[in-house]
Amino acid sequence: MLYPDHRILRCRTIAVLSGALLVAANAQAQTPVQKLPAAPAVAPAPAVPTTPEVPVLTPPTTPAPVPSAPRVAAPPVAAPLAVPAPAVPPLTPPTTLAVPGTLAPAPIPAPVPDTAAAVVAPAPAPADALPVDPNAIVININGRNVASNPAPQLISGSVYVPLRGVLESLGAEVNYLPAQSRIDIVQNGKTYSLRPGQPGAVADGTLVDLAPSKTIDGRAFVPLRALAQLFGYGVAWQNAIRTVAITSKDGLAIGPTNHREALAKAGNLGVMVDFASFPPEETETLLDQVKASGATLIKFRFDWGTLEPEKGATFNWPAYDQLVKSARERGLTIVGILGDTAPWASVNITGDARVKRLSPPRTDAYPSWSNYVTRVVGRYKNDVQAWQVWENPDAANFYSVARTYRLLSTMAVDAARKSDKTAIIHLAEPGAVNLTFLNDLNTNGVTPKIDGVSVYPVSGYQPGTLETPEAFLRPYSVLRSTIAPRDGKTRDYWIGGVSFPVVDGQNQPEFSEQAQADFAVRSLALGLAASEQKAFYNVLRDAPGSTNGRGLIRADGTPRAALGGVAALSQAVGKLPFAGALQSDNNAVVLLFDNKREGAIVAWSPNGKGMLQLSSLAMPAASPDSISIATRPDSMLIDSTGKSVTAPDGAIPLTGSPVIITRVAGETAKAAQATTISLRLQNPARFVGATTATADLGKGGEEAGLYFRKYKNFGGEAQDVRTFSGKSGLTVTPATSVLDPSTAKPFIHVDVDDDFIYNAPGVPITVSVEVKRPPLPDPTSIFTATAGFRIEYDGAGGPKSTKWEVVEPGEGWTTMTFELPDAQFANAGGYDLLINAGGSKAPITIGQISITRNAPTAIAQTP
Repeated sequence: MLYPDHRILRCRTIAVLSGALLVAANAQAQTPVQKLPAAPAVAPAPAVPTTPEVPVLTPPTTPAPVPSAPRVAAPPVAAPLAVPAPAVPPLTPPTTLAVPGTLAPAPIPAPVPDTAAAVVAPAPAPADALPVDPNAIVININGRNVASNPAPQLISGSVYVPLRGVLESLGAEVNYLPAQSRIDIVQNGKTYSLRPGQPGAVADGTLVDLAPSKTIDGRAFVPLRALAQLFGYGVAWQNAIRTVAITSKDGLAIGPTNHREALAKAGNLGVMVDFASFPPEETETLLDQVKASGATLIKFRFDWGTLEPEKGATFNWPAYDQLVKSARERGLTIVGILGDTAPWASVNITGDARVKRLSPPRTDAYPSWSNYVTRVVGRYKNDVQAWQVWENPDAANFYSVARTYRLLSTMAVDAARKSDKTAIIHLAEPGAVNLTFLNDLNTNGVTPKIDGVSVYPVSGYQPGTLETPEAFLRPYSVLRSTIAPRDGKTRDYWIGGVSFPVVDGQNQPEFSEQAQADFAVRSLALGLAASEQKAFYNVLRDAPGSTNGRGLIRADGTPRAALGGVAALSQAVGKLPFAGALQSDNNAVVLLFDNKREGAIVAWSPNGKGMLQLSSLAMPAASPDSISIATRPDSMLIDSTGKSVTAPDGAIPLTGSPVIITRVAGETAKAAQATTISLRLQNPARFVGATTATADLGKGGEEAGLYFRKYKNFGGEAQDVRTFSGKSGLTVTPATSVLDPSTAKPFIHVDVDDDFIYNAPGVPITVSVEVKRPPLPDPTSIFTATAGFRIEYDGAGGPKSTKWEVVEPGEGWTTMTFELPDAQFANAGGYDLLINAGGSKAPITIGQISITRNAPTAIAQTP
């Protein structure tokens, strides 16, 4: 059975991507920059009611302002830069620099002797509070009033402002170089240099027109309109309310953003949307569907190929400008994905556009990759609160995954920080919380440069295994406890994308809408609890034209059941911190989210044997057979599809379908605080200390520490059970058509019980495989159908493989052994072992697999 997004993992022995990164560095001497000290705080001016917003009337030559964004709390505004009036001597004959497009060189102001010193003014009044003086001038940036102290001045019809404060609200960085009596303003990646009292400014070496600054009460003021327009903003004067309105021409946010504060206010649940797969006219509909999902965070790709369709082409900004503006207007907080590869830059030379996009760029395109990152981050730095490098660098297309991704990530971090020094940058991983991959990033010096990692509980190239949502807790706990660097820096470990495939219109309950809803709510709740940070569902909506998929919404726009469940979960716990687990074992998982004012419970039973006892009158009496929860009369019990199912009182049997209980009483929070239950399921360990684990691959055979049946829906997985002389086994088969390789079923994936071995530091393992011998060849035939296979495994330092071994023809069954000298078994890619019969010319039936641990310290110590 094939289901959405199957990709056959042809071989985990990954070819090394050749090529070296060429770095050219030119040393350039710069004058040291003296940052101004922060000013002492002063009492803010009392606020008065804000003037109702009046439509901005703009002169014909001035761009019309963009509709204002919702009002938000202003970022801290630094004290204005003020320069006492210096006695400036006459200018010496100017040096010259040719201005592009002119015949004659343009003069550049000559250096002025050091006669000025920085004087710091008091801190400005809070933003959005209008001055008490009714004649005072108000500065409004994208619908938000920005205070300025000293106040702006109206001189000869022009508004002048002190250099700092308002300019920093425009996103500028203001630096004063006293030795040169020069002021540098850095905005949108460009540096503008000017000197008090002198006309003009130098922008990256080119003289530009700018009215001279004026000195008022010993402080330097600059003309706001000229400076704002120099930065590319629209400026309009509203005489009736004495307001200067500044708007961005492209609708993007103006001014610096405290990314951490913005993320903290945003809530914790998000969805990923693949806008690049939809026509632009669907953008507004998709954003409305994000709101319907209850998500407050939205993650999407700033697709390189869309922005730069050809090498060196003018970047195509309008579609993303509108997307970013529309997301902001809906109150959605944006997390941007950097990638994938533009087709013209891809290392893959096939004609498949999707494969090109998912493959890494060629080494000669690395400078273009850096340029793309710098430009995208620079343009959207005030609207995008965090960046992720690539969505999911999986092995199916990415080749030498760890090495290549290290290079791309390092370049991306450096390029992004050129545009935004405070950018929050996350890396991704291939899926299933790949500890080997994550440890490689750490040991090779990449992790210390970043702000976090987004992990994917489901394997990227083999989605949809019948794995429980709780399975990711073990590798995630190892990541947080042992792999994360201990350098004193706080890092995010977000759940970057929970996904689950649905097969519509077929009688397959394991891939039904209900199964997706159950998996989504359980996984997202566990993700929020384990990370205590952010969790995303991937994706919001299936790509156009698809009939099956992972989306909360089908390709035709109709919702699946999971949409209601995710919306209910977001509303109930999306902005509440995790407060503790009342129980976490195979009988019941009961998670409390509570902020001391309100609380909610998410609960289910992995084995269907749990029970809740609810009461809105008092805390129910403790019972060994149930979990007691105090509710309120207005509490609601909601199922995984978002429907209210029953009153919040009485005995509630738990199943694998989770329930959400809203507005639980304070007594429940007190009970959670009294527990120290680990999230990872506390179940009896069957294989701790065992030396052998086995699996019988025949019909109804036992899985005793080795598990293969849960991979039955993997691409290329063996399905055919055959019987020989009363003994049955699973048969791997070659392709039935040379024109269609997908007809081959050459794989058997195996998971080793985590209590037997997990994340071991490279220990010796013996694998024994019982195989039915192929028949002896026909001596009259000139063709020999050779049968054979190899074992690929999760080894220390990355994926490893044994040699391909031939199964000798003959009668009956034989046992073949393979020595694995450095097994790690950390479920990289979602499994530990792979029997790969790719290349075999004849079917092979395998009856039993066993592994023997040859070292007593093979079990990793995990929380």
